[in-house]
Amino acid sequence: VDESILSHYKAVLNVSGQDNGGRLAFALPQLENGSVSITRILAMFISYLHQRVVTVLGTADFHLSFSLPPSFKQSTRDAFVDATSIAGIDVSKVQVFDASDCLVTTYGRKLMGLIPTVQASLAEKIVLLIDMGHTQSTVIVCKIDSTPENVLIPRKLSVAYDGRLGSYSFDLMLWEYFAKKIETKTKEVIEKGSKRGIRLLGACERLRKLLSQLPTAHVSVENMSDNYGDETLQLTRDELTALCEDSLLKNFTDLIQSALTQAAVTVEDVHAVEALGGGMRMPFLQVLVLKMFQSSPSKINTLGAKFDDASLALGAALLAANKATAIDKKEGEDISEPMDVSDAAGVADKSVKMTEEELLSATTQEKEMQEKDTDIRLFLSAKNSMESFILEMRMAPKRKFGNTINAAELNQVLDENENWLWDHSDDSTLEDITKRSQGMRLKVEELCKDYFAAVEEEKKELDRHLDEEAVKAAAERAANGEEDEDHDNRKLRKADRMRLVVKNKDDGTELFKGKNYRHAAARYQKALAHCAKFFDLSGEDEAEVKAMKLSLYLNLATCYIKLEVWEQVIRNCEDALNIDPVNVKALFRRSSYYEHKKDWEKAMADIKKLQELSKDSPEDVLVTRACERIKKEQQKEKDKEKKMWGKAFS
Repeated sequence: VDESILSHYKAVLNVSGQDNGGRLAFALPQLENGSVSITRILAMFISYLHQRVVTVLGTADFHLSFSLPPSFKQSTRDAFVDATSIAGIDVSKVQVFDASDCLVTTYGRKLMGLIPTVQASLAEKIVLLIDMGHTQSTVIVCKIDSTPENVLIPRKLSVAYDGRLGSYSFDLMLWEYFAKKIETKTKEVIEKGSKRGIRLLGACERLRKLLSQLPTAHVSVENMSDNYGDETLQLTRDELTALCEDSLLKNFTDLIQSALTQAAVTVEDVHAVEALGGGMRMPFLQVLVLKMFQSSPSKINTLGAKFDDASLALGAALLAANKATAIDKKEGEDISEPMDVSDAAGVADKSVKMTEEELLSATTQEKEMQEKDTDIRLFLSAKNSMESFILEMRMAPKRKFGNTINAAELNQVLDENENWLWDHSDDSTLEDITKRSQGMRLKVEELCKDYFAAVEEEKKELDRHLDEEAVKAAAERAANGEEDEDHDNRKLRKADRMRLVVKNKDDGTELFKGKNYRHAAARYQKALAHCAKFFDLSGEDEAEVKAMKLSLYLNLATCYIKLEVWEQVIRNCEDALNIDPVNVKALFRRSSYYEHKKDWEKAMADIKKLQELSKDSPEDVLVTRACERIKKEQQKEKDKEKKMWGKAFS
């Protein structure tokens, strides 16, 4: 583990040194030995991942595949073997792959989707793949081979890897820069790993991300000193470039040059560059790469974007499923094969594999923790169910047929059980709360038997009526040769009506993707019309319909922005804000309306609300841009007024 990163989190993570096997360990008082190794933490992650996939797929019959840093060592393989065993997963169903192989495999899949003319232009060409992740960077040089059938197959020529160069490296460098500035100003030292240190590190990350979008950015960070309080970090993109020019940027260019040298190619040989990872979103890195390859005959003036955040995972899955494009082995080529974690192969290094005794102990503890997690989930679910029932029945006397209930007796039963929850739920077991809940429900059902009977009878009658109406509607549509259900005004069950809402919404979304904004808006309007036809909804159903209407209003506002029908934009934004007064998207789109109308004051009022609400969210950058844009327009207006009044009094 990189010490430069770990030093910032030692206090939070309670790093306790190493365990008996030489593995990094963290203090965890809840465990018998008081600490947990990094292999155990990996086991927890794999176990959680496995459970999530089981939940989604409904089966445990699947394989897991992981991409690991290029040329990963035997100790990494051993850690995955141990962690998989501890998690209780069949080791033979887990595979690990070199990340460079995963990227090349995904690139091969992406090439298959290109149009023939573009494919032809890439045949037999050299392509550079650059991946800068959070803490590491990989540069791959590959050649695009072409088969007799004109199928493009990328072949890896070289790989250069730096496990200490990533987007996080820039955050750490900014931390050092601003920590020194704050110390000079306040005479107070900010310690790594302290609360102030961690807040400063988070602010540096936000600042770096903003500089990926804006030429100048500033970020506020709270309580950086006893005497001065909050601090504002301000930096320009050029200043950031200058700060890292002799260190991180040099390391980055050296890494690229290393990959080229290993492959025995020059910058002039490179036909295209594909970029991947959060680090490669930084503009000055993109400019740096383009400058390096400006002498290429291909005149590279933009970086390719065929990869996305799932590219590594996709490559690992393709390799594991043997669905990747086959690569014919040629004499002398070193082609990596998929490597099961049950294999003994791997780059040799000092192994930290667990002993049989350690594995048995860790597996037992992990199983116990999983069982405790399951018990906690079931307990909380039972508690929530009991609380929901109490809340629901408190409202029953005020509902239809509520006059059949003895409210005083009902409230007495509910109060007794609610007080029990307050007094005993923390020290009770799942069995206790289940028994208590069942007893309460039996008492309530007995007290409210006339109420439940009347509600059930009404439901049956409604179902009979809806079935009859559905049959009539189907017969009428068949007689008239109609297939459209959108004009059916009869009462429908909630599920049937919601199906029509979702169908129209999905149709609208597909039309929007195809830039058919007017037709998309019409579909969203139809979906809203169906939302108005729901009846007799429960509280939970009402919340679901409200959420659907909110989404539709926002989609309509977007359509009308595209169509520049501005009065409809404001109308749908207001409808959305009536449902959710602090909805970020509605506020942003309303500010766009005010900006179009040149009502700078109202536009800025919405932007200020957004700055509070969208902090650290994906909308934060867009809000900052809009704020700067509106400020410029306000200043232009002020300058214009000043000039006008200056002429008037001259």
